[in-house]
Amino acid sequence: MNHMISVKIPFEFLADFCHLTWRDIEFGLSHNYISPEVAIDFACSRICDNQAPDPDELIIAGCSKDDPMLERVRILAEREAPTTSAADVRAKWLCILLAWLYENRATFEDPLGMIEAIYTDFDYPEEIAHLIRYMPNAEPDLGSKEANLARLFTRWAAFISNCRQIWKKVTRTAFARGSSGNEEKEDSVN
Repeated sequence: MNHMISVKIPFEFLADFCHLTWRDIEFGLSHNYISPEVAIDFACSRICDNQAPDPDELIIAGCSKDDPMLERVRILAEREAPTTSAADVRAKWLCILLAWLYENRATFEDPLGMIEAIYTDFDYPEEIAHLIRYMPNAEPDLGSKEANLARLFTRWAAFISNCRQIWKKVTRTAFARGSSGNEEKEDSVN
């Protein structure tokens, strides 16, 4: 990825948007979409949810935001049961970025330009081509630039709504299944 966009998604937004894994945290940290503080907050939330916390999560929870974090996160991500593919993690982050950008669109001079940067950063994913201003549109022109742009914003909102439905279906089931709490299971995204 080219990393044309520079954003820092806060933990609260991530936790509200979807179920997180260490693989998600690793992706966000390695692509600079989150700060090390998000890894610390995630470790703390996992410790609070778990009767037998992972010792490496305890280490991360005790770190400061200036401590090297990525290698510690990678260790946890590699130990995590592979419940989703790398492509699913990437698809989840595409949705996260677009949802966060949509929620904060008023703070950007050109939010549609930010979508175009995400489109480039993620190697031109077909699933968001309909949100890109310069891509051909199968629908008729609405007669004005403003109306056509409004249609893009409507499509963007619909895409985010769909993303929320997909990623909210992913649930933690470790406690319900009586496990030790160190494993997580995610419903299939497909």
